[in-house]
Amino acid sequence: MLQEIIIRRLGGDDAATAQDAIRRFKGPSLSLEYLRCLLSNPFNYFVAAYVDKKVAGFVYAHRLNRLGTAGDHIFIYEIEVAKERQRRGVGRALIERVRQIDPKAECFVLTERTNNSAIRFYEATGATVEQEEAVLFVFAPSEK
Repeated sequence: MLQEIIIRRLGGDDAATAQDAIRRFKGPSLSLEYLRCLLSNPFNYFVAAYVDKKVAGFVYAHRLNRLGTAGDHIFIYEIEVAKERQRRGVGRALIERVRQIDPKAECFVLTERTNNSAIRFYEATGATVEQEEAVLFVFAPSEK
């Protein structure tokens, strides 16, 4: 039986729904106040997928402007799909919805070279590898 997947972008009024989704996939969640602020920012995209009225996954992305190229870019920061819903179109539907936000924007995502399932997934959804040898550096917050 084909499952119906409902995709919806969450806004500031949906902070409790986002909090529940984050808790389901990642454990302890962020405060409602923080999530309201985050979801009210028009450059943040928290898109949830529902199957049988339950959150089956989500994607969190940001709109960015980059100096090297004109136009908007959408950075897909994270995608989560419930184990029992994987390989059933939920992840693909989430990626398609993010790409529909601005069809002229370049979307990009980072993953580890050893994450073969993610690589296969992104390739299956139309992405191509642009940088084989990228290295991620992180600056820790300064102590005050």
